[in-house]
Amino acid sequence: ISSSQRNPQHRRRSSGGSKRRSEMAQPSKEPCKKEACDIQACLSKNLFDSKKCLKVIQSLQSCCEQCEYKSTHCGSLSGLLKNISK
Repeated sequence: ISSSQRNPQHRRRSSGGSKRRSEMAQPSKEPCKKEACDIQACLSKNLFDSKKCLKVIQSLQSCCEQCEYKSTHCGSLSGLLKNISK
């Protein structure tokens, strides 16, 4: 009998732990998605007044700069920045 057959709980625990580590190590398939969702939530809560959501908009801008604007979520950023300057 192999060690994994004798102690199946040990095998389950180790495979679950390694899965979590590999998920954390991989970059998001959709960079800046969280920041974009945060903006939507903020805008909805504040009757779409972008001036009240500056922190989350700046957070998206920072994320987009880090991923070199390669995220689909960065496309709306220029429109948001234009609205803020009004």
